[in-house]
Amino acid sequence: MKQLHHFWALVALLSVLLVGCKPEENRKPAIESDCAFTIEAPVGLKDATYSDLQVTIKSSQDGKEIALKPESATFQQKLLEGKYQVSLTAGIAYQSDRLGKVRTTVSMEEGIVVKGEKSTFTLIPQYTENVSSGFVIEELFISPTYNPETKKSYKYGEQYIKITNNSDVTLYADGLGIAESALLCNMKQDYVDKDAIKDILPVGFLSIIPGDGTTYPVKPGASIIVANDALDHSKFFPGAVNLEHADFEIYDRSSNPRFQDTDNPGVPNLISYYKSSKTVSSFHQAGCTTIVLVRVPVDAATYKKDYAWSAKYVFRFKDFVKEMETNKFYKVPLDWIVDAVFLGIKDKIDWRYIPDTIDAGFTGWRDSFLDKSGQGTAVIRKVEREANGRKYLKDTNNSTEDFNARVQPSLKAGK
Repeated sequence: MKQLHHFWALVALLSVLLVGCKPEENRKPAIESDCAFTIEAPVGLKDATYSDLQVTIKSSQDGKEIALKPESATFQQKLLEGKYQVSLTAGIAYQSDRLGKVRTTVSMEEGIVVKGEKSTFTLIPQYTENVSSGFVIEELFISPTYNPETKKSYKYGEQYIKITNNSDVTLYADGLGIAESALLCNMKQDYVDKDAIKDILPVGFLSIIPGDGTTYPVKPGASIIVANDALDHSKFFPGAVNLEHADFEIYDRSSNPRFQDTDNPGVPNLISYYKSSKTVSSFHQAGCTTIVLVRVPVDAATYKKDYAWSAKYVFRFKDFVKEMETNKFYKVPLDWIVDAVFLGIKDKIDWRYIPDTIDAGFTGWRDSFLDKSGQGTAVIRKVEREANGRKYLKDTNNSTEDFNARVQPSLKAGK
């Protein structure tokens, strides 16, 4: 009987030992995986490059984090098998058909499962370009300062455009074009070919902001000033605008020694792609044209070669009718246009030569050709809202609604 008790005691001891050893025998060693990560560009972005990469990998098992600053969009990291949460923030620069060169930040968070000796993961941040915002014309000051006492006006060189980045990303002014229509709202053309201007805008001049693509960054809400002549005009005419600190100026070479452009060497010149004037370019002082911002996808030589324009039209005067041809101008396709302001004299808009999708209204500073009460004033885009310490400009593609007309220029001397 005593032997039987010893037997069962031995069985119990062996059971305890076996149960105690079983977990140790079944516990698998942790496998370390060589993980390869690739950060791809958001869908649809062209020529995208990353910078300032910051990656955090957090273990779902123990909550431990690994912080990384990869030098490129492909990197390696050893991880134990298991589940992880990967967080990413980065700067990204890319080329936009509408906005030009864009710089912004992207982020993402995604769960991954590491399994095996090697694992591969692709990370793609989500980003959608807001094509309804970008560079807009905030202000046009084109009608020169007028002195009501002397009844004299200053000259054309006292003109400027204020261009503002109305988006939430950094844009580059490099390559942004400024053009003025060759067509006047008060001189309707009856073209023989009814589709002569269907998809294009004939222009009287086209000038491009220089740069290599990343030379002139413009932060969200910031502006640049493009002057006709970047001079302190207040030195030559009472009350005129000081433009010597403009960001860029329009400079044309003239073959006429009597009409030479003025160059401020401290202000970068726009690159002239085309001008119809035999001397120097200036904006229509009465405001009968359309001013546009454009993205030109070709160089100057190609533009001169491929984008010339002229059309036949029917000239009528009383009983006299004759088919004639316009002067030779150059054109910009409508899909190049980033922003447009249709200018008109209130009682003399004979035709609208651009579609309503580009500008459904008009703005200006004259009610009639004889009206000089608005001379020396500007048109300034309205502020739609303010948030995060900056203003967002109203941009409904209707200049009647979007602009305050006949207002004091923001750069007037003494302001």
